[in-house]
Amino acid sequence: FVFRSISVPVSEIAAKSRPDGYTLVSIGATLAANHTLVKTPYDALKDIAPIATVLSYENVLVVPPASPVNTVADLVALAKAKPGRVTYGTSSFGGPTHLLAELFNVEAGVKTLHVPYKGGGPAVTDLMGGHIDMFFSNPANVAAHIRDGRLRAIAVTGKSRVAAFPDTPTFAEAGLPAMALTNWQGVGGPAGIPKTIIGRIANEIQKLVAQPDTIEVLKKLGFEPYYNGPEKTAELLKADIIKYARIIKVANIRSQ
Repeated sequence: FVFRSISVPVSEIAAKSRPDGYTLVSIGATLAANHTLVKTPYDALKDIAPIATVLSYENVLVVPPASPVNTVADLVALAKAKPGRVTYGTSSFGGPTHLLAELFNVEAGVKTLHVPYKGGGPAVTDLMGGHIDMFFSNPANVAAHIRDGRLRAIAVTGKSRVAAFPDTPTFAEAGLPAMALTNWQGVGGPAGIPKTIIGRIANEIQKLVAQPDTIEVLKKLGFEPYYNGPEKTAELLKADIIKYARIIKVANIRSQ
């Protein structure tokens, strides 16, 4: 099988593609959040066939090195002193970077300003330049910059610390346990793919995730290898749809 390179909106195109196993799509938190937040021409539960989970990861809150913020407490104090003026970037509307920042606003009792970007790369570039104050990033986008001192890691989501950032505390350690939110990434395709083909693709993904080289690369980027088959991946997607719907409701996030 092969992956086709498809332009946005990839989920819509994948959902409408021929269910032959040749068109696959990345699935995870954004797909789950969009189910509630965005009026899409497809149904994530009915039109996308989950195939496998590949990895899990914790988002990391990062700030520029010149920032006065060194801890979550510092950030809360700054946001309360400057309501609506502390800015956060996002890689996509309604994605994990957006939902986490709004959940932080609710849990910390503060108000920060949303600055949307088209992708994590531009957000990280502006963050390093001091044009925005903070960013909830997946680890791959910032791991090298944290190691080089071009960004400072303040806290990670999840229930335990991340191996890639062992000195960075969790939000739970900082007194915000509701920020424990582990993300995952997987592979899906259009509904209707024969079970035999789904099984074959899932088996190949399982072999790939188990390879030492894959594990090494994923861990270096701050990811954890996390294989699940079709049934468990479907359960994860359903659970995330419920989880993110609650965050969207609590944070009063509205579709643009």
